[in-house]
Amino acid sequence: MRAAPALLAALCLLAIAGCETFTGADKPVTCPIVYVVGEAGKITQYREGSGTDLTEVRFAAAIADFNWACEYDDDGSIDIEIAIDFSAFRGPAAADDVGRFPYFVVIADPDREILAKQEFTLVVEFAGNSTTQIQRRIAGATFYVHDPDNGAAHQLYIGFQLDEAQLENNRKAL
Repeated sequence: MRAAPALLAALCLLAIAGCETFTGADKPVTCPIVYVVGEAGKITQYREGSGTDLTEVRFAAAIADFNWACEYDDDGSIDIEIAIDFSAFRGPAAADDVGRFPYFVVIADPDREILAKQEFTLVVEFAGNSTTQIQRRIAGATFYVHDPDNGAAHQLYIGFQLDEAQLENNRKAL
């Protein structure tokens, strides 16, 4: 019977030692949460000098889906890789076969103060008579965060870089 308390103590020590391996260098990484900026989740480009009728659309695109992963570096930075699925459309007013859509990735701290912004361009080639495309782009970004142990307290925002007219049109559609 004396062996039982010693065995129990040994098991407890083993359990505590085992927990240490989960809180050390191999602890789970908490990534920032990613949001699509509602007003910037789609972009429509109209023929220059025209109205906003459907027949005047050159190109349009939307963020269809996304997923992400992150990894922390020893210098306090976080490497984030975002796979963004875009749906793109060539409209009746398109004079060429290539649509270009500027988009961004922004990281904000827990108070929603912007820490950094990176801009990219989605280039979509429409072959032949095709009018729609689904494309995936991988956006890699490195940001420095205030609290590397709490990445989930930060937010990542993605969206299209819109001009004033595009933003106003998107706001009307919401």
